[in-house]
Amino acid sequence: MVLISAFIPNEPLFASIFLNIARIGGVIFIIAQQLIILDMAYNWNDSWVTKSNEAEAEEAGSGKNWLRAILCACGINYLFSLGMMIYMFMEFTGCASNNSFIAMTLILSVMVHAAQLSGDEGSLLSSSLLMAWSCFLCYSAVARNPNEACNPNLGQDETLTIILGVIVTFISLAWAGWSYTAEDKFNPDKRNSTDDKIETPEKTGNTGSEGERRNVMGVVTGDDETEKNNDEGTLAQSDGDPRKFSNSWRLNFVLASVTCWKSVVLTRWGEISGDGTIVDSSTGRISMWMIIASQWLVLSLYVWTLMAPRLFPNRDFS
Repeated sequence: MVLISAFIPNEPLFASIFLNIARIGGVIFIIAQQLIILDMAYNWNDSWVTKSNEAEAEEAGSGKNWLRAILCACGINYLFSLGMMIYMFMEFTGCASNNSFIAMTLILSVMVHAAQLSGDEGSLLSSSLLMAWSCFLCYSAVARNPNEACNPNLGQDETLTIILGVIVTFISLAWAGWSYTAEDKFNPDKRNSTDDKIETPEKTGNTGSEGERRNVMGVVTGDDETEKNNDEGTLAQSDGDPRKFSNSWRLNFVLASVTCWKSVVLTRWGEISGDGTIVDSSTGRISMWMIIASQWLVLSLYVWTLMAPRLFPNRDFS
């Protein structure tokens, strides 16, 4: 299909139809990616805190190792954020847009931490990870500013930025795929409750020694064809589990949207000109504003998760 698409003319399929579809899909992936990053931030902290509690229950004092790991992860995130902020202030200032983006990133990060520390919601690990992610998004935005006065990297190779972006995208997709299968792996109670409904009622039917003997004989010397049919029936019911269908479409939707996102990123959201170069094909005001908007989105969502339980105490946000 990829080879065949190379021979399809741009007009009218790609230039007018697929371009608009890709733009919509790209926006959807940006929103989905911020939700995935936010979910990762919360689950990372919850996972390590749970492991700390379990280790502490097994042996007193052993849970502190996980708490130290949380503090180390926070330190790494803050060092990364500090380094990015210093680098951006040194290299990418000089015009109003970049100055505003960098200053807003710093102000919003402080506000997020103030909201998190003022209540019981959230965690320092989640806040530090989102701060590091916000600094990376800010750098990606200012690095795509087409104004030469405040973008010294304009026209240069951005291999590091591309690699980091690909890594983050891969992690996001991996997390989305893992979350799709995590419910069955880590919630065996739900799976067992479903499997109990599938079991045959032979054990509850006949009682007494003869009934027990028939059950044992059925297991030990049961007909292979019967066992095969039972296995096929169980597999069919497992494949038809509505929970799997309700989750699988989300993963496939994210995978479809990431293809749209990548295509518009490489073409300045469909606005690349004929004299554009391969090196700076992703540089442009549309790309810059889309990236900084995604930063504002993820920080707004995080602040909402912190403030919503306080604003609406009678509602369950778990």
